[in-house]
Amino acid sequence: MRGEQVASYPRTSPIVFAPFRNPPGYFSVEDNMRLLRGETPPRSYTKDRRVIDMRTASVQELIDAGILFCGTPDQVYAQLVEFCEYCGGMGNLLMMAHGGELTHAQTMDNLTLFAAEVLPRLKSYRQPDAEAAAVVAA
Repeated sequence: MRGEQVASYPRTSPIVFAPFRNPPGYFSVEDNMRLLRGETPPRSYTKDRRVIDMRTASVQELIDAGILFCGTPDQVYAQLVEFCEYCGGMGNLLMMAHGGELTHAQTMDNLTLFAAEVLPRLKSYRQPDAEAAAVVAA
């Protein structure tokens, strides 16, 4: 499954060479103390507020968090629409159709399939009004 191959990217991206994790001035002294005490709050959640760890999350958990969209063209379209509804709309879609262990051919296949089967439907999708969604959320 390509989702599993792509998921290797967010699973390994938190693994950063120590000097680049916390360059001088990146965190305040107070935040550095919290980090040293292990008092860091969770940073990744599913839409129903389950905490996930990006390093160990399953493909389904990454989908549930709106981090990864994958499956059939119908599933990807439904995931994107659900994400838009959840967020109150999306001005631009910046898509990473590659990652992890995908080959060039698989990446090209992803882009071609998305362009042919998902994008035309997204173009006709009427997004929610962002201001109205913000009022409901408040």
